[in-house]
Amino acid sequence: ARLRALFNNSPDMITVHDGNGNIVDPNARLCEATGYDAETVSGMKVWELDQAITLEEAKALWEGMEAGDRHRLEGVYQRQDGSTFPVEVHLRCLSLDGESRFVAIARDITDRKQREQDLRTEQQLIESLFNALPDPVYAFDTDGSPIRWNECLEAVTGYTSAEIQELHVTDFVPE
Repeated sequence: ARLRALFNNSPDMITVHDGNGNIVDPNARLCEATGYDAETVSGMKVWELDQAITLEEAKALWEGMEAGDRHRLEGVYQRQDGSTFPVEVHLRCLSLDGESRFVAIARDITDRKQREQDLRTEQQLIESLFNALPDPVYAFDTDGSPIRWNECLEAVTGYTSAEIQELHVTDFVPE
């Protein structure tokens, strides 16, 4: 009863499926997040829900797992309305009555993906600004090794990027 209560009230989306990809037991959170009812999800295959995995990829993954094995992957779940959202899936292989069953615990990672994209955009902007500076600019760590420099430093010093990595901050300053 406690396990069933945890399954049904988990903040994560949980499905149980067999080795053929048949979803046999979805929890309420999965139904809420996708817009499907439990009966509909129970009639689906894993790859119909998760758009990021194919039948072949799923079977190869499951065949490589034994009871107790765990695997983490990212997927893309499709809602009933056709829209999708990214998920992080933790998959566990179980042996129930001599048959393999898989428990997939998924979490919506839309916010994380957006933060990652925002960070990439910010990094590209900083990189563009850094390289647009007309003077040589470089940063070094506490040991004096260069960790970042702009393209102008290479042009002015004549050193290649690989050579700069091997230099010390004092190598740029005349005695």
